[in-house]
Amino acid sequence: DVAAGTGHAARQLAATARTVVALDATEAMLARGQAQAAQEGRDNVLFVRGDAAALPFLDGAFDVVVSRFAAHHFEHPGIVVGEMARCTRPGGHIALVDLVADGDPEVAAAQNRLERLRDPSHTRMLAAIEMQALLTEAGLEAVNVATRALERPFLPWLEQAQTPAQTAGEIRAALDADVAGDAVTGFKPRADEDGDIWFTQTFASAI
Repeated sequence: DVAAGTGHAARQLAATARTVVALDATEAMLARGQAQAAQEGRDNVLFVRGDAAALPFLDGAFDVVVSRFAAHHFEHPGIVVGEMARCTRPGGHIALVDLVADGDPEVAAAQNRLERLRDPSHTRMLAAIEMQALLTEAGLEAVNVATRALERPFLPWLEQAQTPAQTAGEIRAALDADVAGDAVTGFKPRADEDGDIWFTQTFASAI
């Protein structure tokens, strides 16, 4: 589980795997995940601190390599996917799951600008076709990409990232302008009967 955070995916995979490794660069996230794994009785998850762009594992070391909701933080996602492929045995499997941007580059740029305002650690969401291309360029064959849209409430999304009030106001103004038809953010926002904003994010799974 590459860029695992607290190892949510790793802990789920542990139910059917002999051993799972959760790798992340942040010690605090790993410590939290290790505590959660202990509470769940997942004693077959190893938590390792390391760099996703230089995985500290031998070639072909794993049957399955996954990365979940992390690619939009990578400075060089192609390098990370290349490392994931290197560490997967012949005949093994790779899965990349993340938010994806609109296929129109201008709309995608607007989406990524707002995502970076909310969370400065955000680098860039890829379009679904770019995600597929990353895996193909890493040597994978018959890559399948499935997408699904999810509507989310605006305020909890901001609270999750602890976005400062001034910045939150700037994002809200952009979405309000989109609702009014004066801008295109790619978030497809709408106001409900109480005036609260909802927006849509698209998720993709590339396998």
